[in-house]
Amino acid sequence: MPNSYPLKYVVCALLFAGAAVADESNSVLESYEQAYASLKAGDIDAARKYYTNDLTVFHPDGTLLENPDFDAMKTWVENGFKINPGPFQHYEVKVYDKTAVITGYQRMTFTRRDSTSTTMDRRFTAVLTNVKGQWLIAHQHLSPLTPKNPD
Repeated sequence: MPNSYPLKYVVCALLFAGAAVADESNSVLESYEQAYASLKAGDIDAARKYYTNDLTVFHPDGTLLENPDFDAMKTWVENGFKINPGPFQHYEVKVYDKTAVITGYQRMTFTRRDSTSTTMDRRFTAVLTNVKGQWLIAHQHLSPLTPKNPD
């Protein structure tokens, strides 16, 4: 009877590798969710910790690539602006060593100081990088979703 030990080792290695990738995917999603939870709470300083210092963003209004101004965001929130991100829908996380890509859909509501608000369904792509064990958002591409968010 042939020795089956090598096959057992290969199967175990594949199972553990799959679990490691799933854990990393969960860590990526958790970092992304925490960034948005901090924005929703109005805590821009806490949110900033989930982004690289050289973050770039394409905003859904079609503007050119920019580096967001977190100090300006903090001033907006201090003056009554509210960010209310909805849950991520139909998202997918792919991990490639120390880089990850997350894609999906999200409904966002922005409320101004005068209580008027704008709600937008949008799709997103984010690139995260693992820096000293923490997944940080390095780039986001946000665009309007038409038709509306698939529920």
